[in-house]
Amino acid sequence: MTRALATIVIGFFLAGCGKHYWEARGRGAGEFQTDSGQCIQEAKSKYEVSERIYRRCMQARGWERVQTNYPSYDQFRGPEDEDEFFSPPNPLSARGAPASGRVDDPACVGPMAARPLHCTRPTQEITSTAAPVDFRTWLPGNWDGRGGGYHLSIASNLDWDYTSTVKGRWYARGTARIEGPATVVLEGWFDGTPSFAGFERLTMVLHRDGESLAGEFRLSRTWLVTFSRSPRPATK
Repeated sequence: MTRALATIVIGFFLAGCGKHYWEARGRGAGEFQTDSGQCIQEAKSKYEVSERIYRRCMQARGWERVQTNYPSYDQFRGPEDEDEFFSPPNPLSARGAPASGRVDDPACVGPMAARPLHCTRPTQEITSTAAPVDFRTWLPGNWDGRGGGYHLSIASNLDWDYTSTVKGRWYARGTARIEGPATVVLEGWFDGTPSFAGFERLTMVLHRDGESLAGEFRLSRTWLVTFSRSPRPATK
């Protein structure tokens, strides 16, 4: 009897594990921040905050709320309680393991069509276009920022250059280092025009997510960025 009760309790505990995230196929952090910000404003009134209005607003914009212990970089944190509506969480906070779709994620069990977006396909379904397993070999090349206007080039020796034409002309360069099986840290100096007060230290922390790189662009404040490989030839 005791063992059966313990099994039931553990089952309920495991069913409720994991944090909640928002996902929408083919959409990244920038789109999430725009939609979430507008839905937060809709959910706030003079006298109260309605989490129900926020969720309905997000669903109307094509986002699905999911629960998992192992979020991918296409799944984003939104406000879950009243305090977070006034100080929203970083959409990429509360990350799980860097590798998405772990085999021990309960959400990645069952028919493939019913699984969340972060679950990887079985080995037999992976096509011949899959990237090399070696992250260090896979990483170098030219990368275009999602939304356009900014570009990243990583050389085979891990030197990198960044350019942007978003609201001015910006550039940065430095050296990268590999941290873990799917994470790269790029450190260097950032400068540009208009009205920029000289060089500023820049750090980007990017994680491989399928055939893309996603993560944080850190200056005096932090932006979320996503890069897709450019058809331009890689830098030597």
